Amino acid sequence: MFVQRNYRFFYMFVFSTTLLCLYVFGFCWVLIVKIRNEEQITIWKAMAKTPASIALIIYTFIAVWFVGGLSVFHLYLMSTNQVKTDSKKDVFISLPDEVCCANC
Repeated sequence: MFVQRNYRFFYMFVFSTTLLCLYVFGFCWVLIVKIRNEEQITIWKAMAKTPASIALIIYTFIAVWFVGGLSVFHLYLMSTNQVKTDSKKDVFISLPDEVCCANC
């Protein structure tokens, strides 16, 4: 019962976290390129001027593999009409069609 009510919220949380990681990663690079173009310096010197951007690029690059993989895995589960249960047996249950359509 818990899975049927909260699954869409869980998936949207994981998917939006993936999008946030990609957004931060992309705009950190935009900032570095902007600094490089404004000051006419090399990319390495521009990166040295923004150490916080470098830290965020590294962090989000690592994080996007985890949350992105989780997003893709749960997208696969939804597309095959399965939901992973919380038991330790690693059992998958199949949802009725009306529950799957209600989540959309």
